[in-house]
Amino acid sequence: LALSMDLWLDPVQVHPAWQSWRWVTNETIKIFSIPLTNFAAWFLLIFLFAVAFDKLPGLLERHGHTRGTLLFFLLLIGFKAAILVSFVLYGIPAMRYISPPLNLTLWGI
Repeated sequence: LALSMDLWLDPVQVHPAWQSWRWVTNETIKIFSIPLTNFAAWFLLIFLFAVAFDKLPGLLERHGHTRGTLLFFLLLIGFKAAILVSFVLYGIPAMRYISPPLNLTLWGI
C-alpha cells in the first residue's frame, strides 16, 4: 500500500506545475521521472517493518503481552529515529545545492 501510494504521489509532486519535490541525484534509471533509489528505499522500509512485525509473536511469547508490545513499539520508534537521522544527514548537504521550490500543494497554501 505504501509503495503504491508513493508510486502515485511522487510523479504528481515533481510535475512542473507543482514542483514540490526536487531530486538531488543524477540517476539514469527512473520510473515516472522518480529515481529508482526512492522505490528501493520504500521497499527497504516496508521490508524492515515486515521483519519487525514478524518478531511480534516471539516478543509476546518471551516477554509477555505488555512488555512484548512495548519492545515492539520501541523497535518501530528506533526505525523511525534511524530514518529521521538519515533524512537529516542527507538533507542538510542537499539543501545547499537546490533552491526551495514554490510550494503549491494543498497543505502548503
